[in-house]
Amino acid sequence: MTFIRQCSRPGCGKPAVATLEFNYAEQLAIVGPLSVSGNPHRWDLCESHARRTTVPQGWTLEFADEPAAAEADEEDLMALAEAVQQAAEHEKQEQAQPAPRLYRRSEIPEATPHHPSMKNLPRSTPRRHLRAVRDQH
Repeated sequence: MTFIRQCSRPGCGKPAVATLEFNYAEQLAIVGPLSVSGNPHRWDLCESHARRTTVPQGWTLEFADEPAAAEADEEDLMALAEAVQQAAEHEKQEQAQPAPRLYRRSEIPEATPHHPSMKNLPRSTPRRHLRAVRDQH
């Protein structure tokens, strides 16, 4: 199954080809290639939105042609290996489970009027809220 990330702009369903990232300390906006890792402070953009991106007055807009050199440290590699291993184990567990039991119609008991749950049903006649009282004199 391939997962295509869509443009983050509202109403746009085009596939994302670039990532917009903000550096608030330096008042810098960077439009670069689609990032691999997800980050809530990054916005995925389609080609048209990446080209038309503007920044507020006083900010600088940069276009990065190459992805940032992200060196994979040992911790990231171990996390990736662990995720792959867990996915493989999960797949094996799904295959090992037996199929659900099939029931024949003759094995299912039929409902009868003498079923124990029948006492939970309302009465066939409504309960009377008025009653006649005889005169005692």
